[in-house]
Amino acid sequence: MATRFGRIGKAACLLLLMIGCATPAWAQDLADLRERISSEVWVYRGETPTHGFLTRLTNTDLTLVDENNQEETIPLESVLKIERSGDSIWNGFAIGASIGLASGIGLSTELRGHTASKVALVLYGAGIYGLIGAGIDAMHVGTTTVYESSRRRHALTIAPSRDWHGAMVGWRMKF
Repeated sequence: MATRFGRIGKAACLLLLMIGCATPAWAQDLADLRERISSEVWVYRGETPTHGFLTRLTNTDLTLVDENNQEETIPLESVLKIERSGDSIWNGFAIGASIGLASGIGLSTELRGHTASKVALVLYGAGIYGLIGAGIDAMHVGTTTVYESSRRRHALTIAPSRDWHGAMVGWRMKF
């Protein structure tokens, strides 16, 4: 049975698309970075992070103290990414609510009845799935990226093939 997507369905899909495609704004300003960093951080200069507790942050460098009380000063121009411990549960709620909203809209288009009952179904689904998403996110202990260098936004990779009769080219862009 074919269904018609009305104005409400199209608006809900547009809202889901906007929520799903939203990207976090990185803290690039030093004052904003000081405000967002907790004491425990992971600093990436390459592939492996340096873990420690932030003791000092200036315009040119940051100082970490590790678990063995060894102090390390890192120049800011060599830092690719800084992560802090902790993760907000609101993104889990937003993802769950989006799924509940989409499934509620899909179910309400198949039901016959009053518009109020359809709206109640959509809102109920968004609320329940939002709480489930927040609960799942609360169980996950993660990190939050508070700084990412603009140098890692794109990369070009060229590698020879396994049999040496060709080459593989890869391009990566981050927005």
